[in-house]
Amino acid sequence: MLTSIANRGSALRPASRSLLPIAAVAWLLLSVVPLSAQSDSSASHPASGTAPPGATAAAGKSYELDVPATSVWVDTNIDLLAGAEIQLTATGSATYTSTDSKGQTKTQTFGPAGLARGFRDLIHQYPAANAGHGALIGRVGSGDGAEIFTVGESQKSDLPVPGRLFLGINQGSRDAAIATGSFHVTIAVLKAGTGAAGAAFLPDTPVAGATAELLAKIPRRVSDQAGNPGD
Repeated sequence: MLTSIANRGSALRPASRSLLPIAAVAWLLLSVVPLSAQSDSSASHPASGTAPPGATAAAGKSYELDVPATSVWVDTNIDLLAGAEIQLTATGSATYTSTDSKGQTKTQTFGPAGLARGFRDLIHQYPAANAGHGALIGRVGSGDGAEIFTVGESQKSDLPVPGRLFLGINQGSRDAAIATGSFHVTIAVLKAGTGAAGAAFLPDTPVAGATAELLAKIPRRVSDQAGNPGD
């Protein structure tokens, strides 16, 4: 159930200029922690809900669960088959509360669609590039090749690959540490899909060998309608 790049780099400054405060440098380094380091620590956290462990989604069934704002990824305990179609609907709210260098408190409350992305988000690395900051997102599978998709308030998804469904918040580990609230998610299975749960994606398919007759049908050079040879 995931798209998404931090600007890294610095310029040399003359020795006569004051250096950045140590706290500011530390904040910048924490903002560009690799995505894998942010997500792996919470990928195994189960979500609270009605789905039993390892439940294979069946057509017509509906599941409900809560995704806490303190998580990056949570395990729904729902296994999907290849070709499954699901409808996800989310409600609830989450809040970020932070204090700036002047001691002023800033509070941002948002729904499953997340916060609008701004210029400052360029230095952050969130799981989904095209989703709002703090938005509800999903992915199928936990491998490096798992594609992340945006859920927001409502999303109907056709899933070509089998695997475990994960839901998460489009945020980094620093955001999760200060977040409060949760999203309540309903997952309706519209189509169960086919195959077996946990089946390998793109299994090996035997291909007949190339025969001399087949090779003879492949044009060696392409020409236009006037007979002029191509490149």
